[in-house]
Amino acid sequence: MNKSRHPLLKFVRSVLGHHFAALEPLLVLFAVVLLVSFHWFAAETYHWVSTAVKPLGWPDWMRHVLILVPFIILILLVLGLARIAKGGELSIQRVLQAANRYDALLLFLSPPGRDESDIETLAGAGSLLDEEVRKRFKGPWRMPAEAIFQQIDKLRFILIVPSADTSSATKGTIHNYDDFRKVFEPLLAATGKSAQIELLAGYRWERGVNFEDGDLVADAVDDAIHQLNHQGVKTSDILVDVTGGYGLVSVIGAAVAIDHGCRIGWVNRNDYQTQVYSISFVPDTAQ
Repeated sequence: MNKSRHPLLKFVRSVLGHHFAALEPLLVLFAVVLLVSFHWFAAETYHWVSTAVKPLGWPDWMRHVLILVPFIILILLVLGLARIAKGGELSIQRVLQAANRYDALLLFLSPPGRDESDIETLAGAGSLLDEEVRKRFKGPWRMPAEAIFQQIDKLRFILIVPSADTSSATKGTIHNYDDFRKVFEPLLAATGKSAQIELLAGYRWERGVNFEDGDLVADAVDDAIHQLNHQGVKTSDILVDVTGGYGLVSVIGAAVAIDHGCRIGWVNRNDYQTQVYSISFVPDTAQ
């Protein structure tokens, strides 16, 4: 039977686990550093207090009591962290009025599928505001068409995260980005709105993102959010749509979005409505 670990150890493990792969050696290192730091803190505190109060002529017992004060504060701080780390709950709230609330939409680009042979026709189909135009999409791009339409009034940026070619000879959607713009820019222009389609920037991503590598997907989403932040978009105004890409992309994209405080959305394949959720971890600080 596994013994339950101390809540503070769970907290430390979770923090280290988020940034490092090898947990146990790092926990040992963390413990050593903590002990050394505590020894340094004790020595420096004793020296400082003794030097400060010696001219006052206070008796030794008063100096020892005074030295205990910073240690008590430190212990209370550690206990406070442990109290927070004891647990909490995942707050999942559906945003009921989700339309036209976000300045930026982050999309994982899927291949056009059945619509690949109709790029020219779709590009001249009319306005994205027209439901009949959106219905002309028969492949995966129907989803981003609906996601964009439902945010069109406030939308300023549509940031595309495409996949890269893989060793399994799978062609990446980086090759479909130009066609995506070719289709959607005229459809957007016909609405009279000013949403701008952009590609994930940076030399690292010029060939797309390996959607089969979780670490790279996480880095790409992180960079995409920062790219939008640098353009003046607040994190709370970014909707990360996890409809496109592989299942791994959806899971990691959602995790990074939660970490940043973005909203998560996906298009329901039954009614083509975007479902938006606000997900956060609420620590339990009650006794």
